[in-house]
Amino acid sequence: MKYTYWIPALLWAALIFYASHMPVTDAPPLFDFPGGDKLLHFGVYGVLSIFLWVALIKGHGLRPMSACVLAMLITSAYGALDEWHQSFIPERSVELADWLADTGGGIVFLLLAMRLACKPRPRS
Repeated sequence: MKYTYWIPALLWAALIFYASHMPVTDAPPLFDFPGGDKLLHFGVYGVLSIFLWVALIKGHGLRPMSACVLAMLITSAYGALDEWHQSFIPERSVELADWLADTGGGIVFLLLAMRLACKPRPRS
């Protein structure tokens, strides 16, 4: 049962892989403005990091901070692998800035999630 918490993270990672496997000319023109692709990377990998964080906490009983660090590492590693994967796709290239946006999105989303999840509740 604990593995069901991994389904959103695995589906999201598969969606990322599918999208990055498309040549640029086949991709929809989302965020078609300067730096827009970095914003897209930031958000997409931010969501991945949250899915990973939840899976690590609920599926494996990790403490929120331990799960946060591990989710950050996994997100960053998946971003690096995705950039490497794109080197084999026509019209795609490896960009350090994309990986930094992937990693940054993971970190920021996780820090926000930690802030919200660990916020003290008011006493009634």
